[in-house]
Amino acid sequence: MNDTLKTYKLIHYYTTDELKYSVFIQTEIEEERLIKILGAMNFKFEELVDDSLCMDSNHIVNLLERFYPVKNVTEEYRPFSSSLQIPINKWEIINYLWLKEKQEEIIQIDLYEAREVCCGAGYKALMDEHLPTTTEFEDAVKDINDYEYN
Repeated sequence: MNDTLKTYKLIHYYTTDELKYSVFIQTEIEEERLIKILGAMNFKFEELVDDSLCMDSNHIVNLLERFYPVKNVTEEYRPFSSSLQIPINKWEIINYLWLKEKQEEIIQIDLYEAREVCCGAGYKALMDEHLPTTTEFEDAVKDINDYEYN
């Protein structure tokens, strides 16, 4: 693996099935910037789609892969999901995990906390700074048909 690439596990605190809904990405984007992107993406979803829903993790990965320098590596890393679980009371916004099978650090980001830490009066500026301003992006956010939304 390239030394500048980071592998992230994205998971929501309130997920009903961590093994099923965890997704994995690789990118050179640093943790703090990725958190801002994820928070802004959630706000845009709430603005355009429904503020009572949590974004589906596969929808998030699809948007990241389409509009940012991100690679979806979920299928490669999902077989190791059970060895990357930590007790929920140990979760922080970021947890650094060690994947022994690949001798690699995995950075877990809690999608719930990523959104919460970005809340506040500056959320619109955050969206302006960290999200694409194209119609294509907004259409992709609104396209929820291929994802699990209730």
